[in-house]
Amino acid sequence: MRMSLGGPRSKSALSWLAVGLGLLIGFVALARFGMEWPPFGDNDPGWLLRWISYVGSALLGPVFIAASIIAFRSRRRAGLIFLIAMPGVVFCLAYPSAGYLVWHSDGGWFEPPEIQVAIGLTIVFFLPIFASLLVIHRKPRAVYFLAFTLVLAAIVFGLSHWTKAFLPPFAGWSALFLLFGMFWYGTDRRSWPSLLQPSLRSVAQRARNFCITCFVVLCVDVVLTFGLSALGSSLSSGDCHYKPQFVLPESPYHAVFTARVIFVGRSLGALTQYGDYFRNLQSLRNVHAGDWGIGVVQEKFWGLPSYSRFVLLTDFVYQEDATYFIDGARERGLLIRKLPIVEGRVNCSRTKPVQDAIDDLRALRDASRPAVNMIPK
Repeated sequence: MRMSLGGPRSKSALSWLAVGLGLLIGFVALARFGMEWPPFGDNDPGWLLRWISYVGSALLGPVFIAASIIAFRSRRRAGLIFLIAMPGVVFCLAYPSAGYLVWHSDGGWFEPPEIQVAIGLTIVFFLPIFASLLVIHRKPRAVYFLAFTLVLAAIVFGLSHWTKAFLPPFAGWSALFLLFGMFWYGTDRRSWPSLLQPSLRSVAQRARNFCITCFVVLCVDVVLTFGLSALGSSLSSGDCHYKPQFVLPESPYHAVFTARVIFVGRSLGALTQYGDYFRNLQSLRNVHAGDWGIGVVQEKFWGLPSYSRFVLLTDFVYQEDATYFIDGARERGLLIRKLPIVEGRVNCSRTKPVQDAIDDLRALRDASRPAVNMIPK
């Protein structure tokens, strides 16, 4: 029995696919946001652009997650969330990259349009889109309004020298929102059935379901943060110099401990750039190795959360069943800074197998041992 494109099963499959893609985009965006840190104290040129980009990152994930969850019971509300949130979120995401690299006597500087000009161009850009929605609703004289907005947009962007830098990022982000917004809104107008039947619930039940949903979102966000950190592990290092021994923390994000690696994996970069290196290492030494691993903390000096004995180790070559002295760093993002994720900092730290770190461990143990006051008789 063949399934027609407009059949109930096709409609349900497309709707579940839209929900899945929306949740995937939302959770990845939310995890990326949790790995960033607000640009507090940023007084360098371009600080406003960094704040606008940060706000856009903060909004993208929650909008996609909320709309996709609401789409289970209300297609119309899900579509409206995408369409209403689109101008503000797209502006925050696209404006920081809508500019030109201009060369001056002191070097190259990225120059976007002034904020007032950018807001004006954004309004002109979105007017035809929302005018098209009025045409879809067959509002009186909506066709004339659409024609007016199209002519206005053609004149403005035809005369503006920001057009080539402005349109690509705005069109790209807008297409993403329009794809999901028009799908949910359009299928509602075509009377596609809801994925879940609406039900009458009390205020207490709604509050309980909201709390459960928030908890599930947080758990998924944490899992994705670990996954993105592992897949983003890197063996590339900057211009580092020899690092002497230390007995004190370098910063609040400095983490020093020993850990036995019980599982190793390879990031996307390791699979593409260092695949031959790891294959040769495995064939010559008969060991499993990767640029990230899960470790069990053996001896802790400072920098790790107290609630977990397990740690995700990145940015170093780790061998399974080996114990390492970790001179690492934790990320500064809002969420990731609370998780046991530590960068080994290849070539930029004293991270090494524990058998090669005897002097480092002796110095740290001596420094942490309480001093004994010798009172002369």
